[in-house]
Amino acid sequence: MKESKEYVIETLPEEINTIFKANNIGYEFILNKEEKGCSFRIVKKSDDFIHSKIVQPAWQWLQSKGIFKGAYEEFCKSLDFLSSPAPDYPNSIKEANSAFESTMKIITANDKHLQNMENETAVNLITELVRGGYVDSKLQQGFQSLPTFANMKGRHGKGPTKESPTKEEAEFALGLASMFITFLIKEFYKRQKGTD
Repeated sequence: MKESKEYVIETLPEEINTIFKANNIGYEFILNKEEKGCSFRIVKKSDDFIHSKIVQPAWQWLQSKGIFKGAYEEFCKSLDFLSSPAPDYPNSIKEANSAFESTMKIITANDKHLQNMENETAVNLITELVRGGYVDSKLQQGFQSLPTFANMKGRHGKGPTKESPTKEEAEFALGLASMFITFLIKEFYKRQKGTD
């Protein structure tokens, strides 16, 4: 029996990932179905739990919601910089933080109960999300840790020191961005359902 093209596209990621897992290959094949066809990416996984429970959900939320397209593209760049054969940890950190900041900008621009903060800094965006009840004030400093870290390790010049971020630091930044993004998008859609 000849399989349909749609069936092959739907099952291909699972089959490839089964081979990767069986052979302890630390990568995952991810299918991105778009309006104009589909594309794929192969992402390096350093830890199965962190990848499947933290990074992948953020990627799926960003991919599936059209208004988060810009944040999705930045998130993918972060993954690409981290997964590259010649990894670029500073840019991975920078793009992870950019995806987080873009998510906050998109939320403030689309929630009528918040001020539109499209041109604001991360600190001001987080403050607005605390004011609007998205983030508990006790978590505010935690949310500010990623932009602060990105400023120190990913976005600005090194200055007199030659210290570069490590792989573990880049993975940590991506993990933080993933958790913050998932948290905020879930809260955004919960609130959108409540206002219909």
